Amino acid sequence: MGTREVNVAKETRTLPEKFALRLPEGWLAKLGASAEANRRSTNAEIVARLEQSFQNENQPAQDEDREERLAMAEVHAEVAIEIADQLSSDIDDLKKRVAALEARPLGMRS
Repeated sequence: MGTREVNVAKETRTLPEKFALRLPEGWLAKLGASAEANRRSTNAEIVARLEQSFQNENQPAQDEDREERLAMAEVHAEVAIEIADQLSSDIDDLKKRVAALEARPLGMRS
């Protein structure tokens, strides 16, 4: 929001910019009711709504980033599952080998 400086009795103050706005019929009443419900002035309500709209401009980029992170998480999860399955299979094989070795007579173990 722009500002303008005004010299008042050797003191410089920064004042907000003024802007005349034409609204469709009934909008001022809606804004006034919303402002009252939110316990702020009509001007503050308009500013808050504009600020929200500027924040929402970045939302599509954030959504795309989120989608990309979710896709990567799915890939990582799939790889982790494959590794876990392979480790489980390797453990089963080792258990079988240990059991086979233990089943041999003492002199035949190596």
